[in-house]
Amino acid sequence: MLRAVVIADITGSTRLYEKQGNARAVEAIERCLGFVREAVDSAGGRFVASQGDDVLAVFESAEAAFGALRRILEGPPRGGLLVHAGLHWGEVLERDGNLFGDAINTAARLASLAKPGELLVGDACRDELAPQSRLHLQPIGSLRLRGREAPTEVHAFLPGDGLLRTEAAAVPAAGRTDRVRRVRLVHAGGEVSIREGGRLVIGRARGCDVVVGAAWVSRSHATVSIRQGLAEYSDHSSTGSHLLAADGTPQSISRQTVALSGRGTILLGFPEERADCPPIRFEVDHVPDDRTRSVEDPA
Repeated sequence: MLRAVVIADITGSTRLYEKQGNARAVEAIERCLGFVREAVDSAGGRFVASQGDDVLAVFESAEAAFGALRRILEGPPRGGLLVHAGLHWGEVLERDGNLFGDAINTAARLASLAKPGELLVGDACRDELAPQSRLHLQPIGSLRLRGREAPTEVHAFLPGDGLLRTEAAAVPAAGRTDRVRRVRLVHAGGEVSIREGGRLVIGRARGCDVVVGAAWVSRSHATVSIRQGLAEYSDHSSTGSHLLAADGTPQSISRQTVALSGRGTILLGFPEERADCPPIRFEVDHVPDDRTRSVEDPA
């Protein structure tokens, strides 16, 4: 049977145990779980199981599942707790009250990548949503989820400030009107480069263009691309990326897209260089845009 699968997880429980003690923390978690369960029930979903802070629920329609999750995530924090979730659509098999299937595994992977207060939606589920609901989703790119051979196109829903969304709009450096001609990456003695329309994958998997073998680096950690004359760096990882400009200005991102300009350093997972994970040096070459040339400039 085809179903929308929801995996929701409560964030902040560990800190709550430390600050308020076991009894009060358990009460707060149970209240939060009760709200999640009520939202599932009222939207026509079926609460299947709860293990610790995790909730598994299924819906006959993706639209109903998305509506329930919007209600959960748009509600105020409960006792200092937030919910993050994964939502996917696919074949589900039920045996002896237990559910099995790739849709469940994918929803779990998405939930594990979601930020506090965020929902990540797989491509198959997005396709099942009404056009109006899709407008609330922000694309974050193609991610290789653990246990799946093919990459999954993932979309995010995060209430509130759009700047906190998983993918931020890339903005060129202030005042720059020229176009990117080439991006060059240097790592561990090797060098790769791309031009307009090109794309480089950075990660731990052997098939990546820049392979970084550190344990905390994701299999497909980030990508560098040139689109319409703009160089973009997109982080797809759970540990984040740190960009250092040539003047030392730092920028930390997590599952966001930012513009690359000039020269600098890319650090994966940690904000400082480590001997066990050589940094990636980047260099962006620009070519002046025709509109910025004076009449004396050569063509």
